Amino acid sequence: MVDGNIQRRQPLTPFLRGYIEKGSVNNESPADIAIELNIPRSTVYRTLQFNYLRVNGETLPRSDRPTLISSIDERNILRLIRVDPRLRYLEIREALLSTYSDDTLLRLLKRHGITNWRAKRRPLLTPDVAKKRLKWAKDHVNWASDEWRACIWSDECSLERGAGGGRVWVFRTPK
Repeated sequence: MVDGNIQRRQPLTPFLRGYIEKGSVNNESPADIAIELNIPRSTVYRTLQFNYLRVNGETLPRSDRPTLISSIDERNILRLIRVDPRLRYLEIREALLSTYSDDTLLRLLKRHGITNWRAKRRPLLTPDVAKKRLKWAKDHVNWASDEWRACIWSDECSLERGAGGGRVWVFRTPK
């Protein structure tokens, strides 16, 4: 487990690296150099171990991890999610014939600001409510446009007949 109270050390400056190298050339022990500079002994050992790789004591460039997903697969995954946001990771893999792990797909989508959100539940449309709505629509089919303008609609929401099962998750951006 990582302790959040422990501060990570910063890289050594070229001056400190030069000081460590000078001490080593003057036959000082790494333990004495560490005590003198108030740094861990392992830092002194590793600095001396990799000193031959550095130019003028500068920090070595970090090697980036290679990307697992090709740019073509990345575009296809994003396109697939935008077309059908209710897909699951397994369905994405099957659609692309790929073997990417859930974590890899999650990191890709997160990098593009796409996360899983719970879908809004639609009100359940029962057969009784459907009959009442149909009757109301048939009673008002011949209204004139000025009569329709006098109506105030409280809200518009979609209904799904027979809905109300388990939770549905969709991929969306926060916007």
